[in-house]
Amino acid sequence: MKFRLFLLLTLIAPSVAAAQETDAWAELSAVRGGLAAASPLAADFVQSYTPSGFNVADEERGVMAMRLVGSGSDTAEECVRWDYVEPFPKGFLLCDRIAWTWNPGEESGRRQILARADSFGLDLLRLSVDQLRSSYEAVVVARDGDRIAIRLEPTGGAAAAEIRDATLEIDPSSRRLLSLGYHDVEGNLTRFTLGAYRGLTRPELAFSPPDGIEWLDR
Repeated sequence: MKFRLFLLLTLIAPSVAAAQETDAWAELSAVRGGLAAASPLAADFVQSYTPSGFNVADEERGVMAMRLVGSGSDTAEECVRWDYVEPFPKGFLLCDRIAWTWNPGEESGRRQILARADSFGLDLLRLSVDQLRSSYEAVVVARDGDRIAIRLEPTGGAAAAEIRDATLEIDPSSRRLLSLGYHDVEGNLTRFTLGAYRGLTRPELAFSPPDGIEWLDR
């Protein structure tokens, strides 16, 4: 009897895991498609950073803007922009592999071409589901009403050298990302909580670096 039970569990477990993974990617595909269809979008955010071994997080707040395009489309660059308001104003814009950082009121800012390893974590917001699938395994870890939590774990390569794991919380009905958190390989936790999504009326301003700033390359 014990052997039969063991055999049954052995046969069922892989199929259950496969179903959970398929469900996770299906949910992510729906949310990614919804965000791309509604782009460009803005959302309020709270970013927290908790160092490994600590329970207290540092928090920053501001507005995030994103422009995503459909799979295989080359009609526009995919961009994400953060305008931090509290506790200190600062800006960060990432389009393709070029990043601009600046502090409002200062005459110069930084411009940098990022290597792939420099943008892990950030790219969890921009990469297509197919691209994510090539570097991560995904599984649904929680369902609570209108909230689904999906954990991503690197399968190796460059992703595993930068990220230990990531968790995305999504609203399947509105097809919006509610939060994104990831541990780096040292165990530090960065988390973005998003809300109050709305459309952008002048996206050409949001996804261009500010005028009147001298950009210093590094």
